[in-house]
Amino acid sequence: MKKTLNEVELELSRLGFHNRFWCKPEVRELQHILSDDEVMTNVVTGRYEGGYAMLLATDRRLLLIDKKVWFLSLEDVRYDMISEVDYHARLLDATVYIRTINKVLRFTSRRQKFLRDLVKLVQERVMELRQSPALSNQQLMQQFSTMLNQPAPVMTPTAPVPTLPMRPFRRLGAYPTASFTIHQQAETGIPTYHRS
Repeated sequence: MKKTLNEVELELSRLGFHNRFWCKPEVRELQHILSDDEVMTNVVTGRYEGGYAMLLATDRRLLLIDKKVWFLSLEDVRYDMISEVDYHARLLDATVYIRTINKVLRFTSRRQKFLRDLVKLVQERVMELRQSPALSNQQLMQQFSTMLNQPAPVMTPTAPVPTLPMRPFRRLGAYPTASFTIHQQAETGIPTYHRS
């Protein structure tokens, strides 16, 4: 189930977004992108590598929407995919760099306050996802056994893995190396070193 255009415009006006002339195609496109229970939290307009666009944060993801007459560019970034968020503010505008595993999204806007609020929300969502406790193996076994109505098996610690001795380092490749050989003089018994 998707949102209607009236619901999208009502939520955007609640967020203080009144730039209807420049972003009318992007607002129309939101009704096809957002699900019915998805909540918009922050929105800002600005520039990215492809031109003028809208950057929208919801409770689930971050969306960059650029709708022109002949094409649509849509970036859907989930919060758990974001590895780093950098924010840089200058006198007239501000830029945010959102880094994921395989790409960097650069977005610049003149509305610094709105962009900073969006960055703050994204950072909070990323930190919440990073700090959520992962289930241990024992907890997973207990949940699985309760679903099957069987007692959970007791997990015993395993024996330590034996360590292997370190092998000497050998440099391979096109780098020139110098090797030293030891020759012992027969008369004195003192070793001399020769470089080859």
